[in-house]
Amino acid sequence: MDHDKIIDRFGGVMQLSAKLGHKHPTTVRAWYRKKKIPVWRREVVLRLARKRRMSPLLTEQDFETE
Repeated sequence: MDHDKIIDRFGGVMQLSAKLGHKHPTTVRAWYRKKKIPVWRREVVLRLARKRRMSPLLTEQDFETE
């Protein structure tokens, strides 16, 4: 799945940024523009998805891009 689509599943840049506790959305906006969530940030995104009981559940495989 494209990483920008993962961000969209959380409601977009502003929503995901707020849910992650970022004061400013610039970090998540950079992920969105690059279509790449850094490997070292994926676990926190996965935990948030589990906490929010996303359906369908977000998994590590969703971060794999072709």
